[in-house]
Amino acid sequence: MQETTTRVAIYARVSTEDQAERQTVKGQLTFLRDFCRLYSYEIAGEYVDEGVSGAKRLTERPEGQRLLDDAKTGAFGQVLVYRLDRLGRSLSSLLEAHHLLEGAGVAIRSATEPFDTGSSIGRFVFQLLGSIAELERETITERMTMGRARSIRDGKYTGGAALPYGYDVDDEGYIVPSLHMVLPLGITEADLVHDLFERVANGSTLIQEARRLNALGMSPVTRVTKKARREAVGWRGSRLSMMLRSPVYKGEHTMNFKDGTSAMGAVPPIVTPELWDKTRAALRSNMRGQPANAKRDYLLRGLMVCDLCGHGFGGLQLHVQQAGGRKTLPYYKCSNQVASNNPGDISLRCSAKNIRADFLEDLVWGRILDFLRDPGEFLRQAREQMAEPKSPAPQERREALARQLVATEAQKARVLALYRRGTVSLPDTESQLAEIAREASAVQTMIDAISVQDDLAVAEDAALTQTADLIQLYAANLDNADFALKRKLVELLVEKIIVETVPSGTKDKKATVTVVYAAVVGGESPAVTATSIIQYRQANGPFTRVEQLRDARVVNASVFDRIKDLVAVE
Repeated sequence: MQETTTRVAIYARVSTEDQAERQTVKGQLTFLRDFCRLYSYEIAGEYVDEGVSGAKRLTERPEGQRLLDDAKTGAFGQVLVYRLDRLGRSLSSLLEAHHLLEGAGVAIRSATEPFDTGSSIGRFVFQLLGSIAELERETITERMTMGRARSIRDGKYTGGAALPYGYDVDDEGYIVPSLHMVLPLGITEADLVHDLFERVANGSTLIQEARRLNALGMSPVTRVTKKARREAVGWRGSRLSMMLRSPVYKGEHTMNFKDGTSAMGAVPPIVTPELWDKTRAALRSNMRGQPANAKRDYLLRGLMVCDLCGHGFGGLQLHVQQAGGRKTLPYYKCSNQVASNNPGDISLRCSAKNIRADFLEDLVWGRILDFLRDPGEFLRQAREQMAEPKSPAPQERREALARQLVATEAQKARVLALYRRGTVSLPDTESQLAEIAREASAVQTMIDAISVQDDLAVAEDAALTQTADLIQLYAANLDNADFALKRKLVELLVEKIIVETVPSGTKDKKATVTVVYAAVVGGESPAVTATSIIQYRQANGPFTRVEQLRDARVVNASVFDRIKDLVAVE
C-alpha cells in the first residue's frame, strides 16, 4: 500500500514550442524530480505535453490521455504537477481531470501549491485554485484580444488567420501589398490580384480565370505566419470568388475574435472602391446570366443550390444512353463536380445528382403560369393576412376608448369645479387641464386609428383584387413568351431551388428538389403606425389606388407592379 501512495507520475505542459518554452519544460521537470527525491517518491513515469493549450481537456492531449490510461492500470497513486494551471486553465477541465483520476484512485498534488486532493481540504483548495487559474486565463485572453484589436486598427498583422493572397507583412508588422514575383507572368502578387479584378469586371468569369491560372502552372500561395508560405493544389472558382468579394482588397481589413467581437482596420488597398464595386456587380451578373458559349438557354441557372456542398448548379449538355441510342440531353450539374473548379483529388468533388433541366424547368414555369393565370390563392392568403386584427377585438377596443374619452370630459369638469371653489390655484388648474387635453387627444388618435384600419381593409382588398385581375388578364399573353420574359419572371418569383441528394447505396442516385418561391404577401417592412397613416390620409386623401398603399408603406406592391410591367401589352 505504501508503494502505491509513493509512486507518482510527473506531468508537465507548455503552450508553445519555441526554445524559451522548451527551457520552461526542462525547468518544470528538474524541479519535480528534485521534489520527488526530497520526499522519497518513486517516479513511475513522466508525461509532457508540448505546444498544447491549457484550455484543452486532459483527454484531448496526447500525453494527458496516456496519463489517464496508465492511471487506470494502477501504475501510480499520485499525479505531481509543478503548478495547477499545468493540468488545466479552466475550472471545467480541471474538475474533469480530477474526476477521471479520482475514479482510478489517483490523487493530484502540486509541488508549489498547498493542496493534495487526497483530503477534503485539499479538494477545496484545488477547486479554489482552479477558479483562480480560469480567471487568470480569461484575463490574459481579454488583454490579448484588446491588444490584437488595437494592432488590427493600426493596420498590423496579428496572426490567427492566413494573410489574404496579394498581401505581405513588412519588418514592422504592417500589412502591405506583396512584392513577391509571380514568375510565369513577371508581375507581383499584388499586381495579379489587381489584374483579376480588372478581368472579371470587364467580362471574364471565375471559371475562365481559374483555368488560365492553372494552365500557367501557378499555385495559390497562403502565408500562415510572417515568413511561412504554403501552396495549395490549384486555383478554384470558389477561391477566386472569396477573393474578389473580400473588402480587404479595397483597404478594409476585419478580424473576428472567438468572443464574438471584431475589429476593423485600414490597410493599403490593391484596388479602388470603384473597381471593387464594378467587380461585385459583374459577379452578381455572372451568377444570374447565361454563359456566352452556352448551347442552350438554362431557365433556372444561378437559382439552384446544392444541399451537400453549398455550391450552385450550372447547365450543361450530357451524353446519355437511352432506348433507341445515345442522346445529348440538358442537365443541371453541381459546379463543385467540374474539374476546372475543383482540381486535385477527385474524391473532394461533390457527389450531388445531376438534374434533368427540361423536366425541372417545365415544372417551375408551369407553377408560375398557374399563379399568374389564377392568383386566387394569393388573394386568399393576402385577405387572411389583412384579416388578422391589428389590435384585439377592434369593436370592443373602440367602445372602451370612447368611454375613456367621456371620462376625460368628466375629469375636466371636476378640475374646473375645484378652481371655482378656490381649492386649486390657476396655474395648477391650467396644468391639469393641459394634461387632460393631451390624454384626450391620445385617446381620440387611437379611435381614429381603428377607423383608419377599417378603411384600409376595404382599400387594400380592392387594390389587391384589381392587381390580381390585371395580372390574370395580362397572363393570357404568356403562351408564347420568349426566354427573356420567362427568365425575368422566374427571377422575380423564385427565391431559390435546393437540390438534396439522397444516398441510395446504388449507382443510381436519388434527389429531392425543393423550389422556394418568393413571398408575394406582405410588405418589405412592418405596417406603419396609425398616426402616420392618419397624417398620410390628411395630406393625400383617402386610399383609392394600390400605389398609395405602397407609398404609405402599408403594403408592398412592387412585386405586382413588376409583373404588370413585364407581361403588359402596349
